[in-house]
Amino acid sequence: KQLAQEHPEHMELYKVAAKLEQVMISRLGDGKKIFPNVDFYSGLVYSALGIPPYLFTPIFAVSRVAGWTARTIEYLQNNRIFRPRAIYTGEFDKTYIPIKNR
Repeated sequence: KQLAQEHPEHMELYKVAAKLEQVMISRLGDGKKIFPNVDFYSGLVYSALGIPPYLFTPIFAVSRVAGWTARTIEYLQNNRIFRPRAIYTGEFDKTYIPIKNR
């Protein structure tokens, strides 16, 4: 909010994001326990700081490498296999098509 106040050109987008946050908390917060995390506003912050959009994803990833690495080391030390809570629903046994032939 402070950055948006310092950069008025970002205030309208901040207001939309703040309203969206309220709506999602009211709809998903109590029942599903889904809440916006710090990354919800990261794009607005990066933009207000003058960072170009093509750098948003690399900055996001770089800031998490230490945590991802620490988690992997913990898994290895405890001989634990990480199994995400997702089920793949895509196709199997597809033939790879080189990019130049797509």
